[in-house]
Amino acid sequence: MPNKQLLLQEIHDAYAESESYYERWKIREASSFNGECLTIGSIVRGIEQDCPPYNQVDFIFESVALYGRHWRRLPVRLVEHAGSPGLVIFNPYGNAIAPLHHWLADGNEDGIDFMLIVARNKNSRRRLTGAPASDLILIRELAVGILGHLVVHGDGPDKRWSRVARRLIQEIDEIPERLHYDSVAVTLARDKKGAVLVFNVATLYFRGRCARNFHFIWRPNHSGGTIEVHRSNAETSMIVSWTDNRETLTLGTGTKAEFTSSADLWRNLTSADQIFFKLLAKAIPDLLHHACEQHADLAKMNGLLIRQARIFSSRLRRIDRRQHFVNYLVKTLKK
Repeated sequence: MPNKQLLLQEIHDAYAESESYYERWKIREASSFNGECLTIGSIVRGIEQDCPPYNQVDFIFESVALYGRHWRRLPVRLVEHAGSPGLVIFNPYGNAIAPLHHWLADGNEDGIDFMLIVARNKNSRRRLTGAPASDLILIRELAVGILGHLVVHGDGPDKRWSRVARRLIQEIDEIPERLHYDSVAVTLARDKKGAVLVFNVATLYFRGRCARNFHFIWRPNHSGGTIEVHRSNAETSMIVSWTDNRETLTLGTGTKAEFTSSADLWRNLTSADQIFFKLLAKAIPDLLHHACEQHADLAKMNGLLIRQARIFSSRLRRIDRRQHFVNYLVKTLKK
């Protein structure tokens, strides 16, 4: 008899382990995120309430960790408010740190603060668009975790909450596109041509890809200057994927030679890489804000540097428009 009980226990443990593995696999399948940044011990489904037009279902995420931050328990609620999907994240007592870096409570329930994220809502959309990378990743991956749990453990015959979770993830992915990052450190140097700014961007997030540390160099001048990205940085390949063998990718918008060389390089970049570099150029003025906080010398040049960064961004967009025009002519001539 003891042997039989032991065998049954082993079968039960094996089943539980396989179910846990399957759930994790379904969660990753539901996500387009490339990485294992968020870890979850378990997800427990709670109470469902239907009070049209406000419907909701509760979940408890246990043993959650994201980039060195840990939460013993995160109560989360999937909601449908007047047809719009959303997520409520609670900050229960016992958590040493708030779930989000930019935590701004929308209300309080039973003594516990919460934030409500409804991607269609103007305020929530603005929060998501301006969110640090870790905040956006956590919000999205919690929604993905809920979807994975529903797929594995069932969601009723109408698959209602699975549809709500999928719509929420889709609407989060459709916020205005920009680069999200947690922080930036800037090193200031000089060479014969002038200032050299080395940016080390922590937790850079772009289209489901994340680099824990992304480095690039900007050499500003009155014509915009150049940016350089080095392949030797292992994190670079998490974001960009240029296919030729060059070790350094340099985009310059100053001299005619730089502009021509950049146009030739631009033609061979993937569409995703082109969008990334346009967004990176557009983000430089924001990154300069952090740089000026770290370097008094840069603060004195802030206005000039921002103008040069905007010139760089404008000229890079010009290269992009020219390439689109060339592509259009080629397609037209082929017809």
